[in-house]
Amino acid sequence: MKNSIGAIVLLAFFGCGEPESDKETVEIETVVPEMIESDDEKPVNSATPTPGGKHLEYHTGGQLKIEGQYDMDSKRTGLWKSYYENGIKWSESYYTAGKRDGHSLTFYPNGQVRYVGEYADDKQTGQWTFYDEKGAVTKEENH
Repeated sequence: MKNSIGAIVLLAFFGCGEPESDKETVEIETVVPEMIESDDEKPVNSATPTPGGKHLEYHTGGQLKIEGQYDMDSKRTGLWKSYYENGIKWSESYYTAGKRDGHSLTFYPNGQVRYVGEYADDKQTGQWTFYDEKGAVTKEENH
């Protein structure tokens, strides 16, 4: 599979000759960074945000690192999640037009909640609660 993908990339760059316009160059560049996943390869990170597209980013070992969605302006939108290398969820936050907006949670590597709170226009708002690694509340703040 790895050789097939390499051959496709080489054909895309060398098999088409010189592009006749800048538009053709852009079309080739947008095809190459797409996510490639298979059973016998590590997933490849997406190179640039795709308007309205999904973002998947991986740790070097192939484990999912970050996942989310872009709006049509290539800004984060909806729920974004990140993970530790061992696959345990690190955080989840909601976004609107590239800014944190809504519920946000962060976890310890053991899976326990580290803190929870809300954002509005990328600023902390309301009650924020912080926990220790065993789940006991250590601090509460109002913003």
